[in-house]
Amino acid sequence: MFHFKPVTILNLPEITKTIIEFLPDNILNSYGFNVFKPSHFEKISKLKELINSIKSWDLLKDIVVIVVPPDIWLENSPIHIDGDSPQHSSHVAFNIGLLNYEDSYTICYRLKNTPLLDEKIKFMNSDSSRPYNCYKEDEVEEVGRICYNSTTANLIDTSKPHKVTNYPNLVRVVISFRWNPPLRWNEIDKKILGIE
Repeated sequence: MFHFKPVTILNLPEITKTIIEFLPDNILNSYGFNVFKPSHFEKISKLKELINSIKSWDLLKDIVVIVVPPDIWLENSPIHIDGDSPQHSSHVAFNIGLLNYEDSYTICYRLKNTPLLDEKIKFMNSDSSRPYNCYKEDEVEEVGRICYNSTTANLIDTSKPHKVTNYPNLVRVVISFRWNPPLRWNEIDKKILGIE
């Protein structure tokens, strides 16, 4: 259906401020995927209300705080899908920019054909156990760029190729919500998707 969809949330600055207060002090030094149980954030009532408007909080698989180091440029950020195949991806994730996201973006792609998915990497930090399938530039075609601002979160299909950039000298932090069973586009309220 979509590769990504921005979602406007008027009280997002208030929610974001509270999420940041719940993060560990050393989070900016923890590059890569930092996985939290939903219980870590469940006391944030407005966050729970927001997540429940998309899909039940009780079905969250995990909450991932993605910490991207400075100066991740186009040439050194891999084009990838989350998981070891599209079938094992989280599919639609709900992402909120937390810190230093204004000058960075995620590029989304479509596959030109179906390449063999046999190249796995460990993304961002060498001790990560999360597998990724990577693609070469000539295997994909750009379809759009995801930007964050203080009142915009994003739904992103993580089973489609994408890559993160972070140009400034600041650490970029985004929080990502993923469900089990995975969230699918057809489950999301059409008002949220802006198609009604």
